[in-house]
Formats: sequence, C-alpha cells, structure tokens
Amino acid sequence: MLADERPIQLLLNGELVTTLLASHGHLVELCLGHFATEHGLSLERGRWTVEHNRINNVERLNLVVDGQESLPRRQGVVTTSCGACNADSLSDLLSVVAPPVFTTDSIDLDRVLKQLTAMHLQQPLFEKTGGVHAAGLLFAGRDDAVFVREDIGRHNAVDKVFGSLLSEPGQIGHPVALLLSGRCGWDIVAKAARMGVPMVASIGAASQLAAEVARSNGISLVTFGRTGTATVIGAIQGRFQAKD
Repeated sequence: MLADERPIQLLLNGELVTTLLASHGHLVELCLGHFATEHGLSLERGRWTVEHNRINNVERLNLVVDGQESLPRRQGVVTTSCGACNADSLSDLLSVVAPPVFTTDSIDLDRVLKQLTAMHLQQPLFEKTGGVHAAGLLFAGRDDAVFVREDIGRHNAVDKVFGSLLSEPGQIGHPVALLLSGRCGWDIVAKAARMGVPMVASIGAASQLAAEVARSNGISLVTFGRTGTATVIGAIQGRFQAKD
C-alpha cells in the first residue's frame, strides 16, 4: 500500500489562499491548523465554520470567519511551510513570531522521550505504508500523547494535530510539547511558538536555524529523542523536573 497524496485547496471566506499536497483524512483539522499556525488566525470555537466540497477531484476547504481580512494568495502548489516566503534576511526569520510568555509546569524529560518513541503505536498509516510523518501533542498530567495525526508532509501532520486541538471541545489544558516523528526545521518551531507550545521534541535532528528560532522564542528543543537519551537545545531552566 502506498501513502495517499492529493491536492488540497484552502480558502478563506471564499478566496483561495493555498494549494498543497496532503494525505486524505482530517482535512478540516488541516485547514484550521494551517490558518492558525501559518497565518496566526485566532480561531475560537463558535467563531468559524468550514465548508468542505470537491471540484474536479480536488478537495476544497473554505474557512469562514466573520470579520477576517483576506490573506495574500500563494502561487502554485505548496510543498513546504510558507514561513520564509516573505522573509528577506535571517533576522526576519528569527523574528517571525513575537516571543510568547509560557506558563507551564516542569515536565519529566523521560516521559517526553517515552511518548515520543511510543508515538508509532498511534500511526496506522505508517504501519500500512511506511511513508508518512506523524505529530503529537503531549499534555501535562497525562501519560499519553492525547492527539496524534499523520500525513505525507511533516508540516501537514503538525497542522492537523493543532487543528484537532482547535476543533475538539472540552480540552484538558494546554499542550506542553509538540512531538515529531522525524526531523525539526525552523518553520515547525515557529508553528509551535504561534500556538504557545513551549517544547518541541523530535526523533530526528533539528536544523541550526530551528535552534536559533527556538532560542529567540523561548522554545525548548529535544532532538535525537530516544528512550533515555536526547540533546536539549534552548530554554532549560524550570522546564524539566530534576532527577531524584
């Protein structure tokens, strides 16, 4: 079985903003997460609706938000996160988001690593195809990654898992970590910062620019995550529970 990949059009109040390639499934979550993490839209429950239809075998999702101004359209098919499109220099990338104020309890690093490596248990598409990425959200006081989403694209998986947070009612608190099945680039760190998540943990490496963006935005990066071992970059003080 091969991993599914198809064109998805994302519209805001009827105007096309983005066309991307993504795996079918959880497309409303993809739409919500993309507009929140890429464009910083505040999507409080009850303020938005998503219209989903198909035209000429292309999935179209129209996010309707009263009073929202239009966004610039991205030309062509997007194959990565938009982040750098309007950036002219390194300083523009580092300041892509304003440093948020994080208020979260410290977390056991071993627990983060355990859930990072156990995330494959919630990856049915990967089990069938071996060709998709996964992203998960870890919550304080819980022993599991409450939400896990998969997609052919790393950024799509992140958008879907954040979209699930926006679309599900009655959430239990705020996520303390974003978990990644692969590597971590700067744009995914920016997505986490826009969503106010203080930690990003990845099984693979983080890029140099990801590390710089993490430091400038108060994000803790846990890279090369394996059970019992990891490299931590960025904010540490008060983030992790001391060993007994």
